[in-house]
Amino acid sequence: MKIEIPNRYAIVGLFVVVEAGLLVWFVFSNDRNRASLAFAGTVTAAAFALHTFLAGIEERRAGAAQALIERWNSPSMVPIRAVLREITENRLDPAALERKAKGDLSSDVEQKRACLVAVLNFYEELSIASLRKSANEERLYDFFSSIVSQSAIRLEQWIKHERAIDNEPDYYCEFLKLAARWAALRK
Repeated sequence: MKIEIPNRYAIVGLFVVVEAGLLVWFVFSNDRNRASLAFAGTVTAAAFALHTFLAGIEERRAGAAQALIERWNSPSMVPIRAVLREITENRLDPAALERKAKGDLSSDVEQKRACLVAVLNFYEELSIASLRKSANEERLYDFFSSIVSQSAIRLEQWIKHERAIDNEPDYYCEFLKLAARWAALRK
């Protein structure tokens, strides 16, 4: 039988043992050593508080990454991902979803275009969360790296066209930065 103790409990246990040892030592020591022992107890408590704070940040980052993964896998994203799948599998040319001017597309093309824009908006949100370290990039990379890479390759020209039509050079810039960064990690 193997007993596994989570890291969190091991750290708390170690903290309690060290603090209890310092307390016992403090009680049975002379006045000359008590100031040093009180300082050692304070430093130990501060280190534990700092560790707890940093662990909380990591948990929030992991939770943010998990929330993005859950959103991507939600049933509401299925039709949106279907359009992306058509594009990444070369069954739909993104150029077919380009506009010449605002409001010049048929309703079927407009619907697929809306799905594509929704995917790109999601990718932009994912990229911002990853690049600003508000979500765990390693977890996001493990889950999204291949689809982000494929999407960036297939959609780069479409994005450039959209930027030119609307005269907005910042459209999906974070997404393309993240795709380039993750592509460099693969090499």
